[in-house]
Amino acid sequence: MYRVILATVALAFSSVAASASTITVCASGCDYTSIQDAVDAASEGDVIEIKSPSLASQGAFIGKSITLRGEVDFDGQPTTLVTAEAPFYLTNPKMDFRMESLRFTGASGIVKANAGVENVEIANCHFEEVQGQPNDGLQGAVVYIRSRSMVIWRCRFQDCVAVDDAVVSLQGQAITIIQQSLFTGNRGSAYTSHGTALGVFGSFPPAAGSLMIDDCVFNDNQIIADKPDYARGAAIYILGTGLFTASISNTVFSENVAVGTEGQGGAVYFDGAESGSADSLTFD
Repeated sequence: MYRVILATVALAFSSVAASASTITVCASGCDYTSIQDAVDAASEGDVIEIKSPSLASQGAFIGKSITLRGEVDFDGQPTTLVTAEAPFYLTNPKMDFRMESLRFTGASGIVKANAGVENVEIANCHFEEVQGQPNDGLQGAVVYIRSRSMVIWRCRFQDCVAVDDAVVSLQGQAITIIQQSLFTGNRGSAYTSHGTALGVFGSFPPAAGSLMIDDCVFNDNQIIADKPDYARGAAIYILGTGLFTASISNTVFSENVAVGTEGQGGAVYFDGAESGSADSLTFD
């Protein structure tokens, strides 16, 4: 079932990829030295490839369907390190965005789409020691996305800090798929931080949606809330509405802690009371 849905979502990216060009970015010797300049020059479906072993990024405003790609080692692990000083903002509601084989660190969120976009896929990326910024208007230390579909595959979120929301905050997707990913050592605080590692909020349109988590590990994630009744879901917080369904399979939870006098859901907190109920929530 997961492979079928992944293939369906991938069609959105492949439909414009047949005639794609590759634009390179590095400190010197490439087409451009900044990601924003490469985005400005790109056409729909193009690939922007970061060739530098490391690159400081001021972020970018992206309104086109593009792929942002780094380099990998012999084992397929990402080697391109981006130190983020500002996020990548996805600005076009009709766009698709794919990001693959990149490592991130820094004092900023990485990918943010507040207005909503079509399809987002993040594959084989590592996010390490990313620090969320309080009151930046777009919550989430690493990823804050409203989109029709969201796929996270073979990613690592490690030692990140969420301030206003979860490290990965997903809003109102019709389809959310998270596979073969590791969430470890992440920390959350502040009264709005429901779900330290992953927050899936179905309270925005569409009311019906599905969350599928498979073959993942959630380890040593911790939430410490300023208000005791907000310490919910150290690993995963799910707010379900209407016909929202959630399935978690082949996934390991260990040493996740919700700290507070009313701390709840060290592993998973499912909240359906205020805005509906889920049809199914399963663990294998």
